[in-house]
Amino acid sequence: MRALATGDVAGWVDTFQRLTACPHRELADIDADLMRRVREMALGTLGEYAPGEADHRVPVTATWERVSGIAVPVCAINGARDAPDRLAMADPLAKLVPGRHTATVSAAAHYPDMEQPAPFSTELTSFLETV
Repeated sequence: MRALATGDVAGWVDTFQRLTACPHRELADIDADLMRRVREMALGTLGEYAPGEADHRVPVTATWERVSGIAVPVCAINGARDAPDRLAMADPLAKLVPGRHTATVSAAAHYPDMEQPAPFSTELTSFLETV
């Protein structure tokens, strides 16, 4: 957040990319193409939400309070190698939404859709067939 507050986009992206490895792997263990795609995604997101601003932080407030207002089915697919704090949030958050579907992709971390597209697609397809 400090990097975003000072407009240090490169520093923020470098830190952000650590989510790709999570605590169970080293960045060197991650496919170079995946790292490139995550970098592009992060830069694209910042460019869309905070273009030309000195402070690139985009506040997200009252997340837990707003969840109860979701009135459509939700699919939460997590990577088993994601950070423990993120995994600990996923199920309680999803349980607040009616019609939820949760699943875990065993050989992925924070980006199961990009790391393990086949099992991710299987889970997503299963969910979509129910809605």
